[in-house]
Amino acid sequence: MKERIQFLFLYYIFWFTYFTCAKLIFLGYHISEAKHLTLELIYGVLKNSVVMDLSMAAYLSVIPFLLVTFSHYFKKSKLESLLYSYTFFLTVIITFITVIDLEVYNVWKFRLDATPLNYLSSPKEAFASAKSSPLLQLFISFLILLAIASYFVYRIISHNLNKWKFTKKIPFIPVALVLTLLLTIPMRGSFSQQSLKPGQLYFSDNYFVNISTLNTPWYFGYSLLKQFDSKINPYSFFPRNIINQNLEKLYPATDKSFKPLIQVNKQTNVLMIVVESLTD
Repeated sequence: MKERIQFLFLYYIFWFTYFTCAKLIFLGYHISEAKHLTLELIYGVLKNSVVMDLSMAAYLSVIPFLLVTFSHYFKKSKLESLLYSYTFFLTVIITFITVIDLEVYNVWKFRLDATPLNYLSSPKEAFASAKSSPLLQLFISFLILLAIASYFVYRIISHNLNKWKFTKKIPFIPVALVLTLLLTIPMRGSFSQQSLKPGQLYFSDNYFVNISTLNTPWYFGYSLLKQFDSKINPYSFFPRNIINQNLEKLYPATDKSFKPLIQVNKQTNVLMIVVESLTD
């Protein structure tokens, strides 16, 4: 049981370490701005980003945790194949997102979110925006990062699975299930009811410092979900027919046209009240 639990922690730490290295690569890629940061600010970036990196690592670790939990029902070779295929697939996707994010900031001055997906309907504009980027340099960077990450993935999975010894289903399965459930804590970012949001990581009045704290895959997924949520009116609490009935009572239909603002001879003053929304 000890070897399996050690593997779970090692797998989780692998993803956390990956995201920490990705943050350092982001700072190195944008050295023209990062060189002006003090050691205190760089430390602040790494410190404040821990919560989001642990959150993303937890999301990626759920399936491997469940596979290991019920590893008694798999042959070791089958389990190793499943774990490696799943992790390698995620490594490809996340490394791709990480590399694209490096150049997105150069072009648009913000971290990669769901905005580029709007260009899928107009590929010509997408190509025009991308052709000025150092595609060869980015592709080589992608291959190097993927090769390094894949090497550690292979070492972690194959090297550790070979050390596993026989263990009884009880108490291992209950213990592993508890560890899997505990992943929900870093997923949410805290013990409170409020889930993790990007704005919680910001700590400086320097824009570059604040966005450097973000975990790119987490932020991309967050913005993607927000894009879908934006299609639903969060302030609509009643069915549409009930809303229409209430509006008809308040504003009965008449033959006269309704003028919300009556223009008089003298100049009319219009008062506008703007309420700032809460930060993300």
